[in-house]
Amino acid sequence: MFGQPFLFKALVAATLCFAAPAPSELQERAIAPFSTFNHNSIYMPSQQAPLWRVAYSRAIQVADKSLLLTWEDYPYGESSTNLDTFKILRSTDGGVTWSNLSQVQDTQNRWGMRFQPHMYITKSAYGSYPAGTLLIAGVSTPVSLNGGVFIDLYASSDSGKTWTFASHIARGDGPETVTTGDKSIWEPFFLEYNNKLIVYFSDQRDSAHSQKLALTTTTDLKSWSTSTDVVSYSDANARPGMAVISYIPTIKQYMLTYEYCNNPLRGGCPAYFRLSADPTAFLGATDNVLTTTSGYVPAGSPYSIYYSPSNAIIISTNSDTNVFVSKDNTKTWVSTDIGQWTAMQVICLSVTDVPPPVQPKSTMPAFRKGNWTQKEDDLMLALLSQNAPCDWSKISDLMRTRSPKQCSERWSQNLRQELDHSVLTPYECCIIQNLVARYGTAWALIATHLRNRSERKIKNWWYSSQQRRKRQIRREEMEEIEMRRSQMFSFNREPSPAVVEGALQSSRTLAATTTTMHSDSLHIKLQQVDYTKASSRLGNDNVSISNSSGTQNAAQTPPISATGLRSLICPPKHTIQARILHNQEDRPRVTETGLPSPAPDFTNHYTGWVYQYQEELVKFHQCHAF
Repeated sequence: MFGQPFLFKALVAATLCFAAPAPSELQERAIAPFSTFNHNSIYMPSQQAPLWRVAYSRAIQVADKSLLLTWEDYPYGESSTNLDTFKILRSTDGGVTWSNLSQVQDTQNRWGMRFQPHMYITKSAYGSYPAGTLLIAGVSTPVSLNGGVFIDLYASSDSGKTWTFASHIARGDGPETVTTGDKSIWEPFFLEYNNKLIVYFSDQRDSAHSQKLALTTTTDLKSWSTSTDVVSYSDANARPGMAVISYIPTIKQYMLTYEYCNNPLRGGCPAYFRLSADPTAFLGATDNVLTTTSGYVPAGSPYSIYYSPSNAIIISTNSDTNVFVSKDNTKTWVSTDIGQWTAMQVICLSVTDVPPPVQPKSTMPAFRKGNWTQKEDDLMLALLSQNAPCDWSKISDLMRTRSPKQCSERWSQNLRQELDHSVLTPYECCIIQNLVARYGTAWALIATHLRNRSERKIKNWWYSSQQRRKRQIRREEMEEIEMRRSQMFSFNREPSPAVVEGALQSSRTLAATTTTMHSDSLHIKLQQVDYTKASSRLGNDNVSISNSSGTQNAAQTPPISATGLRSLICPPKHTIQARILHNQEDRPRVTETGLPSPAPDFTNHYTGWVYQYQEELVKFHQCHAF
């Protein structure tokens, strides 16, 4: 599972000013394990605690995926015989709850463990310490800050339950103050490189510098090399400090972030960073001021991590509760609000392989659905009069039968005293139509223009009117279609076959105006009929009709019986009278064969159909070869 950023808020800013929130600001609420949450208080120091109380929180994830947290803690005064320690808290639920695990005690100097604890898990074995050993380094110095000072190293082989002294990493003569000339050392940070464990720290022991950044290395956690410079300036008053190193795999370089106090150009302690392929060679690298896209320069105690799932570099500083994010390899930085309290330093930690979020079991009662009762309405109105307006979560808790959303909707849509539940007026309907044309279906916005009407009533009216309009349009379309049909056609039922046969026999327009054809192919049964009249109407031209036995003249063609003229073209079930038949002139027409067709002399609708039938038969014969 990919890592996810885990943000620890120090209860004190890096400037060591107390910033614990008032108890009234801490809202008790249930937090689901391994979930996303904010403002979860971990430790509150005693109000009688001297000095700076708590500061400089640091965290780490150990092998069993639990989280460990430590910080500077000052519960005792200078006159106390008790020694300060680094408390270790443990969380097994993703930081929701914490319990005491152990304490890192000074077993060598009898001064106590006081400043800047930092934890680290080794990736390689060093001397007798196997890979996976948990380390913690911090400043040990007397309560009075006068005398010597050590950065001491302690190790744990059981994920922080017990601790043993490993070695003194660096030593200074003190006193442990920020005054130039005092031989003090501060702020250790671990990194492994080339089979060595590196510790970076702030060094005031060089008289040529008020402070500089230095490093020392080890291969066995027992002996340490002579320190070398990491960042130093020619200005004797310059104080680079608070070194943190992150590896940026996208550019294959290490990034050093630090504060540059007594900056001659900007003043204060602006955040800087340097890039180098070798984490021991930052001394010759270029200075870069951490500047956001808006031109803002954060300051103090920069802490950086690289978050691989998003290819993002995240930096927190003492000056801001926001974090600063770069997704283009330090080219641009964007200030990002993470919703922390003011005056609190944010420390970033990337954790991996955490269990999936566990959804808490709901303790809410089963809410009712459906229509509200009068009793529920009266109860909600009474609760609204006794509690803060529109605090629907509280109203829902008191009612215990309806959800906050149900309560809110019931109030806004039904129970508000100014609501008018009568039918919308034509003027209001016109306003709604204009507002929909302007805003679309943004009902909440439209309801603000009709304050005495609920959003639901406006929406319901609109959609019902749209449905009515669609039904009306459909009805009008159907009526228009029916009207066109009635104008174009009239339908009569088909008479009995006897009537049709009589009409065929009485027709004077039955003319054979076709070329030679085979009766078998046309399925026409030739019988003896009198074609004399038909021949005279065709201009006395001889027309021959071929059958299987030979060619016969029209005068010799057998007459067609009343039940003859069997064709592939069948008459419709209902005889359709086209309007053009009633309006056409009585004039001779010419068929596609060039022969004049006799003028129609319809005695009724069926003779007209016979005429059309003859024309279609001629066309059929012309288009097909037999």
